[in-house]
Amino acid sequence: MIRFFAFSPRRFMTASLLGAILCSGTAFAQTGASITVPALPPVATVSTPGALGPFGVPLIDHADAGNVAGLLAKCISADYYDGTAIRVAARTLAARADVQNDPWYAFGGTGLLQTGSAAFDINSLDHDHRGEVCAQLKDRAYSLISQ
Repeated sequence: MIRFFAFSPRRFMTASLLGAILCSGTAFAQTGASITVPALPPVATVSTPGALGPFGVPLIDHADAGNVAGLLAKCISADYYDGTAIRVAARTLAARADVQNDPWYAFGGTGLLQTGSAAFDINSLDHDHRGEVCAQLKDRAYSLISQ
């Protein structure tokens, strides 16, 4: 007996995404390229004493361009913050060569903010404070773009 499965648009997108990931992984493996990823520093959260600045959010002064670009992508994809300005900033920074080779770009994409000797997990903040961090990161991105 032959069974036909109806694909919903969601199943099709999931299958397509999985296929793209598998194919890109294969292509990456065939090139022989490798990236050295540094060890992740200690990760602070909201409950870590001294991790937050005076306004209840971590300071973003130590975040480099790669980390800012990754965090902006996280802010957009997780709906922490939205708007054209943040999307333009994220795309502009992500296009830079120094960002594409920065391991903190990937760390930022998971929600980890560079804070100097440690990292801060912005996912541990409440929704309003995550939005505030994303707004500050957008402003920092524009200052990094103009340098």
